[in-house]
Amino acid sequence: MASTESTILAAVKVVIDALSPTVGDEECQIRKWPFDKGRDANHWYPGITLSRVKEKEFAGTNKQDDIGYGIQVTMVVDNSSDPTEDDVFAEWRQLIRKAFIHQRVNITGVQTCLIEPGPVYADTPENYDVSTFIIRVISREART
Repeated sequence: MASTESTILAAVKVVIDALSPTVGDEECQIRKWPFDKGRDANHWYPGITLSRVKEKEFAGTNKQDDIGYGIQVTMVVDNSSDPTEDDVFAEWRQLIRKAFIHQRVNITGVQTCLIEPGPVYADTPENYDVSTFIIRVISREART
């Protein structure tokens, strides 16, 4: 049986793939690490990487806990002087944010999704721009 976190991660990828951002399915991947400048550039660029971040606990109820599973969305594009590259970030961020913010995602037990600012990757190779945010999926789980 897959963990709740793995189920959510896979569901988030399905939703993002269905949004048809300006990258193909092969460029939106679930990876262990959000960005690794030591890897081959073609592995990460251009593209969207989904990775896990630490969960958070929310208020819940008397019998259930609300757990916020974090999915970091890391977007990598060329940092050329072409101003349309900046619009790629804006397009991806807007599409994904609108699809998740205050939505339920089609998973049993999910109450809502929140969007949080993500880490800044300032020390990236010269030919990359990297932007991140976190989709926090709130799951209501029975106490055991």
